[in-house]
Amino acid sequence: MTITPIATQPNGTYWCGYLIFDRPADATEQRLMDELFHGGITYEHQEFDVNEKPCWVYGFDCNHAGDMDEYLLDLMNLPPKVKELMLPIATGTYKTEEYVRACLDSTIEYLLRYRDTIS
Repeated sequence: MTITPIATQPNGTYWCGYLIFDRPADATEQRLMDELFHGGITYEHQEFDVNEKPCWVYGFDCNHAGDMDEYLLDLMNLPPKVKELMLPIATGTYKTEEYVRACLDSTIEYLLRYRDTIS
């Protein structure tokens, strides 16, 4: 089993993480990813890699309620009166690239431990 992690910021405001498998994830692997990914699996699709081989992509995003994005972070630099007006939508935490990579790495670790138990 090959798993490739990718962290990306597709629209420049919030981070997403993806695990690319060389085969479909089984039900237990999908359950593990859904539990370990930030906000659960929000992307699941069969695609093709650069060599035209099929691959299966499972991903998550950091654009949920309680997540800040780059746009909201920029708002925090506004004058206090304006920031006060924006406060109801500018709550939560910004999930960094490091956060996403750590989430991907720990998920891979759990998936590999699971694979070892059924091998």
